[in-house]
Amino acid sequence: MREEPGFSGFFCYTIAMEIIERTSGIVSTCSYLVKDSGKIYLIDAPDSNKEIIDLIKKEGRLDGVFLTHGHFDHIMGLENIYRLFPNTPIYLDKADLDLVESKNIIFLQSFGIPTSLYSIPKEIKFTQYPEKVGSFSVINTPGHTMGSVVLYAKDYGIAFTGDTLFCGGEGRTDLGGDYLSLVSSLKKILHTLDEKTVLYPGHGGYTTIKREKERLF
Repeated sequence: MREEPGFSGFFCYTIAMEIIERTSGIVSTCSYLVKDSGKIYLIDAPDSNKEIIDLIKKEGRLDGVFLTHGHFDHIMGLENIYRLFPNTPIYLDKADLDLVESKNIIFLQSFGIPTSLYSIPKEIKFTQYPEKVGSFSVINTPGHTMGSVVLYAKDYGIAFTGDTLFCGGEGRTDLGGDYLSLVSSLKKILHTLDEKTVLYPGHGGYTTIKREKERLF
């Protein structure tokens, strides 16, 4: 089942993969619960994600947390996840560790968001991404942040783009990023992934490589 771009909700993409999307948190961040060949993964962990937490509890397992980057709005739900499943690996590119450890506090202050809302357990040991995890190839896409990644499941024709690429837009670079790196990463994604690939971003509805390529190039 596939809806038109912009739809947010539940997808049964193939028999082997299901995607449940929920939007939550202080800046309406998307998180995705993915069932992939018998394993369950969470892509990004915003705060106030009770629905996702309840679904994970119902499943009784979580095989991995994949963070598309380290900005506060994508990781503020990690505490609840960690308390439930302390042995579940949490993947984050090492280039974004400085965001988690210090810079996110500065960013929260700049947005006027209480820093008391930011609580990442010091016990969490982030795992560096391998080249592939589950059905996903991990594509490094520095720009929005220097540790941003895109998770690409070629066999299913889908990719999770975080804040690198949205439906009708791309990520800002003034919060620990770099504009020229972002441009290079966008070119890599748009000229490497199949045009039919469906993109699930960190904010807003989904889109396709074809649509964004026509918009940008």
